[in-house]
Parts: sequence; C-alpha cells; structure tokens
Amino acid sequence: MSNLVLSAPRPANELALFPEGTVMHERTMRSGLTLRWYELGRPDAPAALFVHGFPELAVSWTHQFAGLSDRYRLLALDTRGYGGSDAPFWFWSYTMRKVARDLVDVLDVMGIERAHLVGHDMGAAIVWEAVQHFQSRFRSLAIVNGPCLPLMYRNAHKQAASSSYVWRMLVPFYFENYAKRDPEHFLRDCFHLDEEHKRVFAPEVIEAYAKHIRTRGLPAVNYYRACAYFPTFRLRPVKIPVRLIFGEIDAWVGAFLREPKTYESFVDDVDSVVLPGKNHFVQQQAPHEVNEALHGLWSRA
Repeated sequence: MSNLVLSAPRPANELALFPEGTVMHERTMRSGLTLRWYELGRPDAPAALFVHGFPELAVSWTHQFAGLSDRYRLLALDTRGYGGSDAPFWFWSYTMRKVARDLVDVLDVMGIERAHLVGHDMGAAIVWEAVQHFQSRFRSLAIVNGPCLPLMYRNAHKQAASSSYVWRMLVPFYFENYAKRDPEHFLRDCFHLDEEHKRVFAPEVIEAYAKHIRTRGLPAVNYYRACAYFPTFRLRPVKIPVRLIFGEIDAWVGAFLREPKTYESFVDDVDSVVLPGKNHFVQQQAPHEVNEALHGLWSRA
C-alpha cells in the first residue's frame, strides 16, 4: 500500500532547456522508485548535486550548469513527486529522511563518493536533512533561499506569517485542483513576483513546469503534509562548510534563516552571501552572483 505510485505517463523531459551536452539519467533506486536527474561537466572534476524547491524542477539550475560545468561535475535531480521522477501517492512517502536517502542513492548510482550539496526552497530542507544523516558523503552545503526545518519549527513565531500559505496545502484536494485547473495561472502566481521575475520566468519556462502539472497534478504538496505530520527537530553537529545564499527581499523565508548566528550552535563553519534587491528565486534572477558564491565555497571545501 505504501508503495503505490501515481500512474500518469511521464511528461517529456526538459533536456532542451539545459546547456548543450547535458545528459539525462533515469534509474530505479533501492526505494523502488524511478528517479530522473541531469548531468553536465567533467567526470573527473569535483561533483555537486543540486536539489530544487517547490514548485520547480531540476531545470531550475540550468544557469548553474551553464556557468560552472567547466570546473565541476554537476547533477540536478527531479526529486520524487516532480518532473520525470516517480510520485508516490501517500504523503508519508515524502518525509525528509526518505527524500534525503534518494540523494545518497543518486550518488551511489553515479559512483560518486562525496559531493558538494546545494538546495533551494524545500530543497534546502531536504539537503539539511541529508547532511544530518549522511554527512560523510558531502564536501560542503549551500543553502539558497531555503529553510532548515528544525530551526524553522523552533522559531515558528518568526516564520508564521511568511508560511501562512502552507495551510491551504494541508486541505485534501484543494491545492492540487487549484493548480491543475489552470497550471499557467498557478505558476505565474508563484514566480512573477516582480517585472524582473516575469522576464526570468518567460512563457517557455512556465510551460516546462505547467506540462507536468497538467499531466500529473501536484503530488509535491505531499512534502508539506509530511513536514506537518512528521516534523524533524533534532540537530546534529555539522562539520562541513556551509554557505547561505539569499536574496535580500525574500517574502517566504524569514530573514533570521540567512543569518550565520542562527546556525552557530551546531555548524562549525557558516557564512552568508546576501544579494541586495533580489527575491526568492535567486539562482535564476542573479545566476552570476550565485555561481560565484558557489565556486567560492567549493574551492575551499
């Protein structure tokens, strides 16, 4: 019963939106789920694994592939429930621990012992969890406009207003039906935060996301349900370098989460890069600055 997977056909992949030379992989993992991810870069270079947020896909990292693949081996995953990866039906299949295990499984399949790890939005929550349980597999951690869930729960009074939208996701069928009825409208509501974001999330980009919602609905709301019913509170010491990369005017992630002092009780080496005037989707809005911040972290880790 817990292995039930949504049976909708897999939509076409986003390979055409990645830089030339990008390779797509699809493999069945030890969980029994088939996952899709993309790869570009020199096989002998240090590896980095990118984890997207809601409601995005692996293709949200295309600017990082374009700017960093000459120096690194880059992988970007469609996490379970998104894009070309399988979507388990039950929300308890989307706990942070299970999705974090998927990241390690991808590294195992690719024969990568250790990798730099990058997460945005809900992807940031996933990579924090991965480092908590599988720290020896990672060289560094970069958080791009995203939460560490145990800290967010402990500081709920600071985050409550910014996360008020989550309550709608907990109502059965409501959010899925709203998104599937008009995927383009839903995505414009998410992405078109200002005129610059309208340029970044052009119609062809919106359509790359919309085709998946049109075909499969929005199983990714299960991440939020799993977080509500199975919250994670424990924080183990983090010994690898951590860099926080945040847009200054993010409306959805509290400012306390971009401050290094928030993490000093359990992270040995943490710093912050704040991009003035930038919003939530900084990897697309300010790719050069984000790439420089990532390279600066990776070159010393």
